[in-house]
Amino acid sequence: AQESRGLGDVYKRQSLHWQRCLAWRVQLEEACGGGREEIIRIASEALAYTIADVDSGMAGQLYNPLEIRLILVLARHIYFAAIEETEARLFRMVRCVETYYSGRMKETLGIEILLTLIELMEKSGENNKVVRYADQTIALIAKGRGIRHVAELHYICLLYTSPSPRDS
Repeated sequence: AQESRGLGDVYKRQSLHWQRCLAWRVQLEEACGGGREEIIRIASEALAYTIADVDSGMAGQLYNPLEIRLILVLARHIYFAAIEETEARLFRMVRCVETYYSGRMKETLGIEILLTLIELMEKSGENNKVVRYADQTIALIAKGRGIRHVAELHYICLLYTSPSPRDS
């Protein structure tokens, strides 16, 4: 029994290692302008190591930081069926992070998710939601430690002050 339990631990560590390797590959593909389909394929493959069915609603799912970042990649590339579904998934992730994380990790992951929500709502023309998620992001940054997220504040300020197509 002890030996079989040890083999399970080895398999789990190898799976996490391969997931991390694929996540790095996703980052490289994004940084080097890789194709959308290839990025989606690699991110989905990486998530499959720890989430059995990426296409399911994943309600009640607990997420590790790497899973969160891979799901954000898929969301940015509009992998999921509809923007409403993507928004709902990301909002559940925000709640998961608020509930189960603390300190700097809670702040960093929460901001990453909210910035992705802002980006998606901006693309879909949902300006009221852009403002709502920007407000939540600012509140999270204000509660944070130090000045790690000043660049995000700059981006959000540009969103608030940029002219809207409706202004012309």
